Amino acid sequence: MYKKCKHKGFIKNFTGLAKAVILLAIVAGILLTSCSAQRETGATSTTTSRDDTGTESFSFSEVTDVAKQVSPSVVSIGIRRQPQGTPQTGTVTGIGSGVIYRRDGYIITNNHVVSGATDIVVILGADEVGARLIAADADTDIAVIKVDRNNLNAAKFGSVKDLQVGDPVVAIGSPFGFEHTVTFGIISALNRNLTIPADQAGGGEVLTDLIQTDAAINPGNSGGALSNTSGQVIGINTLIVSGSGAFSGIGFAIPADTATNVADQLIKNGRASHPYIGITGRNVGELPLRENAGVNQGVLVIDVVAGGPAARAGLRRGDIITSINGEPVEDIADLIAQIREHKVGDTIELTYVRNGARNTVKVTLAERPEQ
Repeated sequence: MYKKCKHKGFIKNFTGLAKAVILLAIVAGILLTSCSAQRETGATSTTTSRDDTGTESFSFSEVTDVAKQVSPSVVSIGIRRQPQGTPQTGTVTGIGSGVIYRRDGYIITNNHVVSGATDIVVILGADEVGARLIAADADTDIAVIKVDRNNLNAAKFGSVKDLQVGDPVVAIGSPFGFEHTVTFGIISALNRNLTIPADQAGGGEVLTDLIQTDAAINPGNSGGALSNTSGQVIGINTLIVSGSGAFSGIGFAIPADTATNVADQLIKNGRASHPYIGITGRNVGELPLRENAGVNQGVLVIDVVAGGPAARAGLRRGDIITSINGEPVEDIADLIAQIREHKVGDTIELTYVRNGARNTVKVTLAERPEQ
């Protein structure tokens, strides 16, 4: 089960009302979700090594330094939602985290943390400050909110380009409403693609190029920081895979490169630009053999957007997309991930199978219309 990382409950009264809030969420049919990448640390030290650079010493005392550096840039976010057709007493509340992006009040969080919120509150020190939503992007699960404050402690953002599996990471957020909780883990994998199940909030969304971590995951860390040991934010925590909704060792964060790129677009344009080819498809691996023309993986085109890039390139219903620029396409998530590696206006070489024959065509990516 995939769980996005927000938790229902007010920031100030969450701890004492946890059971009641959880019951309310269950009755309302709302998923209690969590996101973080964390492992509890002790007072010992360890050593990590990299074959290409030699041995690199690492001490848990560095976690203390990271906590001091990054914690002032991580905030708790409280939200109130008013479900349609319900009285004020039916208001659902939630908690998430955010990372201060700019000194003039812009904060990055998850789209699913603030989606549908009628009120947003940010905890800055001892103050509860009202915030407004600037814009959000469901495709990347990134949102930007703003408080009317200046000279904030903006985080220093890094890049995933230099990350390696096994690198130590520190997560900071507000699990269960406990502000500035610091936890520790490693990078378990990179470039993970996940599709949110249809029966969950945000179902059908495909998140791409995620950072996977083995660290402990708890409700309330959604939108918080995943940092390297240099104090750079390299990810925004977003979801977990769990059979229980609690920590099971598989958590995911949105790469900082993606988060900052989308945030800049949201601040400047009010929306993020995404390339698309204009098809609806199904995973070939989910189809009976008689339907997939002997192709074991790829995407079966079940609809083509009239006038879209795929239609202009001649693709039809029933074609099976098997590769882009020579790279195999495994499924829909992989297709979307490969397309997102390009920009609007780029031309890709797409290979597909039609009536058993393999064909190659050039497709110029267009900007996906607003949904």
